[in-house]
Amino acid sequence: MTSYMNINQLFFLQILKDHMSRTKTDPIKGIDWKVVASYASNHEVEGIVYFQCKDFMPRDMRALFQRKFSAALFHYKNIQKEYTQLLQLFGNAGIKMFAVKGLEIANCYPMPALRTMGDLDIVVSKVDKEKAGHILEKKGYHTNEKVPDFDWHYHKGDTQIELHHQLFYDEIVTQSKQKEFFNRFNGFARHGKLDRSFHFVFLLAHLRKHIMNAGVGFRMFMDIDAAARNDQNLDWDWIEDKLEYLGMKDFSSICFALCERWFGTRFVIETKDLTDEFLKYSTDKIFGNGIFGLDDERNLKNVAINSILMYGKSRKCSRTILIIKHIFPRYNHMRYLPQYIFIDGRPWLLPVAWGYRFIRFLTGKTNTATHYLEKIAITDSQVDAREEELKMWGLSK
Repeated sequence: MTSYMNINQLFFLQILKDHMSRTKTDPIKGIDWKVVASYASNHEVEGIVYFQCKDFMPRDMRALFQRKFSAALFHYKNIQKEYTQLLQLFGNAGIKMFAVKGLEIANCYPMPALRTMGDLDIVVSKVDKEKAGHILEKKGYHTNEKVPDFDWHYHKGDTQIELHHQLFYDEIVTQSKQKEFFNRFNGFARHGKLDRSFHFVFLLAHLRKHIMNAGVGFRMFMDIDAAARNDQNLDWDWIEDKLEYLGMKDFSSICFALCERWFGTRFVIETKDLTDEFLKYSTDKIFGNGIFGLDDERNLKNVAINSILMYGKSRKCSRTILIIKHIFPRYNHMRYLPQYIFIDGRPWLLPVAWGYRFIRFLTGKTNTATHYLEKIAITDSQVDAREEELKMWGLSK
């Protein structure tokens, strides 16, 4: 593991490993703190780096990291306060709710406040979603649009909330079995909490989705690590059974093996033997990805390539289907776009919307042409390389 990482990368991962294992980090000579700071910023773990290294990091770096550390503590306290208030408000209105991802998994970290989160993910039933949205608006939250079948984004100052009625939506990378399983969450939610084992499998599925799309940084792997180390309520037999059922066992085993190598965790479930080639590739990729993969230009075409792979081995046939679907989008897609809202409830007007869309394309009022060219410009070699990459992750046969 160490032969292909430079000293700054080794030190950065050592910091994360020490924090997750509640171990003191020792200084290392020859560290470029600006490089370490860039890693910390890209993966949103500045607070952890400060906590582990504040006693020996350079003074100028200490001031920078301390601000990030204090901001993380302040934001976490606000999120906790906001969630407590919402629990009461929603409860008074007869709305059942629970949080997923950031706020829930933070409790498994050595210092929960240092598990940074950009937003608060709240799940309610579909029938309560409109009522829940009104409560948020009365609390001063604002939203730009509320598409019925998707999550709604609210913001107030620095606080952002994603209001969900599903855990998974219709996406190319989401298999029907996975969507069906995770959206039956009502049987696993009790007293404002999601069953811990169910949530753990959901975290792995969420990690899978990000790797198949734009990519992911170290923090999502740290979430898996934190839960495996510190959540005493995990039913590993049930988890293994469900991972097998959902077709996620190979992928999860690879993720567990990476956590073992990066953070020193030991998993109950058997992990994959990683080749040196894959360990080098995956470590380099995660370093380059940043928190959600958006820092890595290698991921820019992943979504379009996923669309081609979805339609089978024939690249020519795949591209033809993709182009047709791009020129003539489905009713269930167009009905939610503000400029075509007139077809909502009137599917027979879909051809009119297609015509209007074409006029907007000709007048330069839509970027349809750009997306179209991006998709048809993808080479077969790029698609083949992406397919091989997914195979390495256990995400394709």
